Amino acid sequence: MGAIAEFGGWYDSWLGSGVYMHVLAATGGAYVPYYVGKSVDIGRRWRQHVAKYLAPNDGFWVPENAGDFLTDPIAVMNDGGYAPGLENRAETMQAVLGATWLCFAEVEEIGCGIRLDDIEYVVQEGVKRHWDIEVEGYIGDGAVGRLAPTYQVTVKNHMGKSFLVQTLPPTIIFTPGHGVYVP
Repeated sequence: MGAIAEFGGWYDSWLGSGVYMHVLAATGGAYVPYYVGKSVDIGRRWRQHVAKYLAPNDGFWVPENAGDFLTDPIAVMNDGGYAPGLENRAETMQAVLGATWLCFAEVEEIGCGIRLDDIEYVVQEGVKRHWDIEVEGYIGDGAVGRLAPTYQVTVKNHMGKSFLVQTLPPTIIFTPGHGVYVP
């Protein structure tokens, strides 16, 4: 799927359940994930995100400046360049969403006691470590104060030679008491 240009009425129930990322095609050529989430219905959740991003009076935090974010999203995140309730939020997020890829990994049955919440946590923390994102709370819902898994979780990036190789480390390992390790 290419960067999403049209949002009205977009929905695909076939996306299923799993972990997803919003990946920005930054103007410098890098593909940078700026949000990681999970859902039992990724198509529905994408529509919710678009509605929240574009709503003029919503409290959802968005970049203060589209140009800055499109150039260097990590600097904007680390410098606190996000705010809620911006007057120009629809215009800003239209520009950001126009350069955004929705990427996801379907997870139909996890088994072995591993929860979708735990995979989301590990991917979020791995993305933050991989991209040197220092500020808590922007890379996904519930990032602040969320409980880490109580067992080891390993997530592997199987995206081959596509642009997603740039977005995630090849392996993310979470070990209780030691946190996330990105080899």
